[in-house]
Amino acid sequence: MYRLYILSFYYLYGTICLAQTPNNDMMKAQRLLLDQVISSKTHGNTVEYGCINPELTGKCIKYHNDQWYTFVADSSNLFVNISGQSCRDLFGVQLVIFSGELCRPETYQLIDCISLATQDDIYVELNGLIRGEGYWLNIDGYLHDFCTFELEVSHLPKGFSTEKVDLIEEVSLLEIKNELTINWKLPDSLAHLSSATQVYRRTESEFKYQQIADVPFQVNAYGIMQTNYSYTDIVFEPGTYHYRLALPLNDERVEVLDQISWTVQYSSLQSVNLDLDYEYDDALEVTIADPDTGKELDSFGLIYKPKEHRSFPIYITKYAEGFKALEVRIHNKDNNHTVYHYIDLKLMKAVKLR
Repeated sequence: MYRLYILSFYYLYGTICLAQTPNNDMMKAQRLLLDQVISSKTHGNTVEYGCINPELTGKCIKYHNDQWYTFVADSSNLFVNISGQSCRDLFGVQLVIFSGELCRPETYQLIDCISLATQDDIYVELNGLIRGEGYWLNIDGYLHDFCTFELEVSHLPKGFSTEKVDLIEEVSLLEIKNELTINWKLPDSLAHLSSATQVYRRTESEFKYQQIADVPFQVNAYGIMQTNYSYTDIVFEPGTYHYRLALPLNDERVEVLDQISWTVQYSSLQSVNLDLDYEYDDALEVTIADPDTGKELDSFGLIYKPKEHRSFPIYITKYAEGFKALEVRIHNKDNNHTVYHYIDLKLMKAVKLR
């Protein structure tokens, strides 16, 4: 039977009218050569409703834009690698796999539907392919998205696995104000498959996970792998933080072991508020420095909104040791003017200097 594998990608994005890609229709599907990366974008395409079956996927997806690809399998096991995703909004990718005949929705059978929440590089493992048989990929953009990405059908995986794998025995958390300790237990059977657990983190507003630690496997005097591991992270701003434990295997896969979320409350951190008075949507650059040496400690951009930023908190928990005061420089890019604030960390007071 001719099988159809459909990969659907959705990103909420503003309405942008751009030209369709040539492979907007299934009959004009782009042929993918194995192990060769192609770049594409989901701009302006339309749905070929006669070739999809929305009822089959239910609430998992909402079709909006799509483009079609095809490849011929030379192995029963291949990987679809997605990398270099660039989208404005943080909804990640949704992967839907069907089997069935070309443009005959009544023959489709749902194989899997996976929803992710980041724009990380990912791989999807396809098993049970028939050598010499053709397959289809359909990549779909959600609500007028504006995304670019790289696509490859390969013999090797790249990026994170799309599903959490059962390679961990237990995970526990210990939360103390702005400090989180993650404890996990790995079976000693993994000793020959990898050498470390990777710890990743992202904030609610970030599109991708960033690696923050590499926790090596430990062995005792008898050469037996230790099974209990932990990692402590300290954060200095309130908000929700997402953590991912991942295991890089010796065959180049990166398996996701577990994902954990943690919210740090405003009350857990010390802050001093600055009185900011700017025009709506002024582009500001905030720099925190040591007033004695002028050394820059932190910097970040800010688009000024009066309701949100008039009384603006500077979280000082991370500076509680080692500094008596802070200098905050606020540079307005719109008029090239800089205002300086002085924060006395002992008195917990801020003074506008000039």
